[in-house]
Amino acid sequence: MSVSKSSPPSSPSSVCERAVNEPPGAAGSLPDNEAQKPSAKEIQISNMSDDTDSDLTNTWGTYWAYVHVLWRTTFRDICWPVNDDYARARRNHNKQRLEADEFIKSERPPQLSTEDMKEKFVPLLIGGLLHSPKATLIIMRAMHHLLEYCWKIRCDCLIYLRRFHWEEIDENESLKREFERQVELASRHEYWSVFEIPPACLHLFLNYTSPERCEYVLKQVHAMYEPLLIPVIKVMVDYYLKIKDPDRAMDLISRISPDQLQSRTGEDFEPRFVWLIRMDRVSHTETGMNFEFLSKLVKLGVTITPWLHNEVLERAVELRLPDVYWEMFRYMSDNNIEIDARRHLVLLRHCFDNRAVDDVNTIMTSIYERPDIRKNPLLVAYSMKMVGAVCSSHLRLSPEGSVQRMLAIYDQAFDRGPLVKVKLAEPLSKEDLPDELLPFPSAIQFGFILWACILVQRRDKAVDNIWRLFLHFLHSGDHYWCELGAHTVLYDAFVIYYSRNPVTIHKAEMVLETQYQMKLCKPKEITYKLMVSGYLLHGQDAEAQALGQIMMKRGVKPTLEGWDFVIKNYGESRFVARLLATLEGIPAPEGFQEKQHEHLSDEFAKWEPGARPQMP
Repeated sequence: MSVSKSSPPSSPSSVCERAVNEPPGAAGSLPDNEAQKPSAKEIQISNMSDDTDSDLTNTWGTYWAYVHVLWRTTFRDICWPVNDDYARARRNHNKQRLEADEFIKSERPPQLSTEDMKEKFVPLLIGGLLHSPKATLIIMRAMHHLLEYCWKIRCDCLIYLRRFHWEEIDENESLKREFERQVELASRHEYWSVFEIPPACLHLFLNYTSPERCEYVLKQVHAMYEPLLIPVIKVMVDYYLKIKDPDRAMDLISRISPDQLQSRTGEDFEPRFVWLIRMDRVSHTETGMNFEFLSKLVKLGVTITPWLHNEVLERAVELRLPDVYWEMFRYMSDNNIEIDARRHLVLLRHCFDNRAVDDVNTIMTSIYERPDIRKNPLLVAYSMKMVGAVCSSHLRLSPEGSVQRMLAIYDQAFDRGPLVKVKLAEPLSKEDLPDELLPFPSAIQFGFILWACILVQRRDKAVDNIWRLFLHFLHSGDHYWCELGAHTVLYDAFVIYYSRNPVTIHKAEMVLETQYQMKLCKPKEITYKLMVSGYLLHGQDAEAQALGQIMMKRGVKPTLEGWDFVIKNYGESRFVARLLATLEGIPAPEGFQEKQHEHLSDEFAKWEPGARPQMP
């Protein structure tokens, strides 16, 4: 949960504020029903007055009050500037940015006196935020002892970095390690507010610390803040869903009253209900099979919206419960509950995989009757692909017969012009022209449509003609076809077709080289995976290994997820053995990892303050 532009920052309610607003020794002066055990930091602060000069105590008390007022106003100005004018905010605080720049350029950390710390604390932090994430983290390390007394300020800095600079931090291992170190320091419960924990801070702790630390944080939240506020519950539910622990998420949702779930608060929870259903499981009861979490949500009074109905339908398909999903399909159709395009496609794919041709026809009829078919190019392209697969694989129709049935869907949404240019269709007669002019599909949409048309072909000559026409349009500079050539989808279709046969697989190599020569788009990992699968299918292990080396030289790095299909189906090949060795990496020399970690931490370690400044 990043800081939102549209809402003001959470009001600081840290331990040090409480020490400022209450007299020494008053840390436990809450009413009996609200009293909690004071934290170690509160005890430390409240006891300082016994052995510290009273003038110094008054000075520091005034200072902390000043710090938080200054921080709130300045931090709000750089996070939520008037009219979202961030450039003006940067200009207004350019002096602080220059001070931060001077600070971090020092060869050795400046030795700041107590008075210097008091004066520079907020300006340096603000300047660091405006300068760079590295500057901010350096200053936070140097000001560590002061930040111990300003828990909320530390959190604000980290939230700001997450919101504005996360991409830069995530790409730099040194910055990322220091960021996580600062988050871990902030997650120590002895520094938290005794009144509430801001949801943004809790989100930070649960997403940027180790799983063990997250469990510690959750335990402390339950111990310190019961009963939990709804914004806090939301963050905790999100975390449980992220780690795929729906039972604990459901337990927290059950704490919310039915009235609140029916209110606007309940609307905010609907995406979380969706994720619960996506992880739902079926239990067998006396009345039959029931979805566990769905049943609990109904008991809580949650309204099952069309969105949730569609999710239940898809979950039933995933769990292979045909009686359940067909019953849901009929129920939604009879009650005019819209089945969205994605679920139609999920059902279509499931019926196709199970070779249920009659069910495919039922779903295709529903898709054909959808009023939004013209507005949903994905629905058109994917339906054409499924129809082509059914016609070609199951019904064994000729390529021309398959294309004609695919055109029945295409003609509902798009003009035939692009298909006519590649000789996959004839122009419609005047009698068959639609009442209104239809648009051309966008280039990327047409790429998926051509994909479907190419894969139903059985004659190499027909595909060769499409390839030659495609190249002709590219060389002629036709804007539409050049835009199509800027996406890998059509190239991948040719690679799949040519890789089916050991006689034509060399043409797949030609497609790959053409991509590099045309410089419109580079082959992606999936393109290489398709070609390698073709080589291994035909027992050409050496060629697959050679292509893998070319892929690595051209900077395409393999991933375990991307090559899962190849690993499962061709696990005994030499190519897969080399691929796994590459993915696992060569073991580092003894002591290398430790030295590397020392190097990463040294960059910030020199900024660690020495003697702790004395402060009440």
